[in-house]
Amino acid sequence: MDLESIQKTARLDLLLSVNDGAQDVFLWEHSLRVAQNAQQIAHLSDARKLGVDEFSVFLAGLYHDAGLASRVNSGELDRMQVLLGPTTENDCEVGALMLERSLRGRVSPMVLDRAALAVRTRQDRSSRSPDAIVLAEAEALDEFGVLPLWLAVRRGAIEGRGVEAAIESWVRKKEYRFWTARLTDSFRFPEVRELARVRLTRIERLMGEVQLESLGQDLDAVLGGLSRETATDGVAR
Repeated sequence: MDLESIQKTARLDLLLSVNDGAQDVFLWEHSLRVAQNAQQIAHLSDARKLGVDEFSVFLAGLYHDAGLASRVNSGELDRMQVLLGPTTENDCEVGALMLERSLRGRVSPMVLDRAALAVRTRQDRSSRSPDAIVLAEAEALDEFGVLPLWLAVRRGAIEGRGVEAAIESWVRKKEYRFWTARLTDSFRFPEVRELARVRLTRIERLMGEVQLESLGQDLDAVLGGLSRETATDGVAR
């Protein structure tokens, strides 16, 4: 299987058209990341017990959101709205069809069928497809950490909101224990859940720094220190 060639094909399928003829790589980068995460998760002992095929799940990761690219490039969906709303069953079906169309004859029929099934059933929590289970795990993991801030930036640009709105949204989610629930409900494999927890710790630290700078509290600390030093120097003299 020529994965490099397949990735080039998938990239072309997932680039989003921009009015001036440029192309938006946002969806492609997300999809490649999910594909690579899924392939890594497939090596876990619990995943292997399920009978996951690492090549199938990698291909499914590449095309799991291809239905969104189809809607953007047909003019049905604005590219800045990608990943900000729910993915429909039709999006999953179109993504599976795109995978089958683009990769037929380039991978074995078994791998192709498994990958397409994973894309079609990735949102079905009762799915018995091991590849769909691992794909869903990889998707959930991509919601944790520092990188999802880029999605928040896109949302803010669309809605005309600033830094304070992003901070408020983060604070509300923490107050309602949103992330705690996501950690509990979204992961089947302990190793992946623990990594998500580590990523959550990172973003909590970062958001704390964002809040500190937004309120100017870091400057207060510095100026407060300088004021104390000045006062001490005056006493000394």
